[in-house]
Amino acid sequence: MEVRFINLSKVINTTHVSSIQDDAHDNYVKNYLAVNAYVAAVNQSKLPVLVHPSAQWADYQDNLISAKTAALDWTNSVAARLCSLPHSIINGDKAVQRLLNDGIARCVDLIKDPTDDYAKNKLSEDIEHSMGEIDGVIGNITTVLELLKKYNSTLPEQADKLQAIVDLAMKDKQVDNDKITALESDIKDMKDEISSLTAAIIALSIADAVAITLSVIAVAAAGPIGMLVWIFTGAVVAVATTIIVLDGIKITALKASIADKQKSMDDYTADVAALKLLSNTFSDLAQQAKAIEDNLSYILTVWQALSNDLSLLRTEFESAEVEFFSDDWTSIKADFQEALSLWEVFIQQVNIYSLDNVKGNTAQLQIGMNAQDVKNAMQDGQDMDIITYLNKVG
Repeated sequence: MEVRFINLSKVINTTHVSSIQDDAHDNYVKNYLAVNAYVAAVNQSKLPVLVHPSAQWADYQDNLISAKTAALDWTNSVAARLCSLPHSIINGDKAVQRLLNDGIARCVDLIKDPTDDYAKNKLSEDIEHSMGEIDGVIGNITTVLELLKKYNSTLPEQADKLQAIVDLAMKDKQVDNDKITALESDIKDMKDEISSLTAAIIALSIADAVAITLSVIAVAAAGPIGMLVWIFTGAVVAVATTIIVLDGIKITALKASIADKQKSMDDYTADVAALKLLSNTFSDLAQQAKAIEDNLSYILTVWQALSNDLSLLRTEFESAEVEFFSDDWTSIKADFQEALSLWEVFIQQVNIYSLDNVKGNTAQLQIGMNAQDVKNAMQDGQDMDIITYLNKVG
């Protein structure tokens, strides 16, 4: 028996159904918020003042400026398109679900009377109209994906240049690499803990139109005493009335451990640690930008598969050589029902909703703040749309 919607079945069943995450937000929205958090951290970063600049310091300065410029360029070229894209996908989803439900209803009529040319022609017209909307969504996703690929080849290159310079600096015999590695590990754990808190807050933002606030958090200060450079991480710090708490047991312990490790460093090691930690921020951004590219590629693949299946179905219906009987329409109805079930799984996976209410806040947040401290800082800060915020912190 002929199976329709075969392409849709292949890409959803074999690619993602078996790997739906327990965290329903490991999807476009989560990746969008995460990449903007990293962009905010990169844009907030500043050149450190060093006691003993290494031989590579001039190259590092030049490359850091280039990397920050690339991040700002990414903000204005890609982030804005990523923010608006959900509108196209949401509207397209409505068209797809309407088509599949209408297709089932048309098949019911045609099972009763296979000679009902009006119902058959109407089904072909529905497919034709919906394909126009679907192709519009595919075009929008493709445009954004091409932009992502263009800039995602630039960001890793910038991050690699910074890391290569730091690797040379770490070869200086006066630098204690073990202390840098230990500090780097603590700060990574701190960032991971903040990411975990962020994920819990994002999970509260399922409902459309819920306000989501992003800001940057000063994780640690690196460098010799009196010449500190702050290491930042970005995070979703509030959803509606829920606010991030930065004085939990694990965070407090890591804060103390980081401080102890910093105090144990001499000026040479502290200088290189500052460069290393700053470079890691750019590497974080490059990795997260790739994650949202992969997510969007999957979304595009599914929409293209549906478009291909509908094109084949339309051709089948329009063929003068094909005559359909009640059993045929029963089979086609089952295919529409299966396609609708697959589509609902896909929509649950990507879980896309409007990002119009994502905003940034210029609060000066630091590790160790309790909920009231964060709330007070956010009240002192300024709310603005996310793209304006990302530019302002740059």
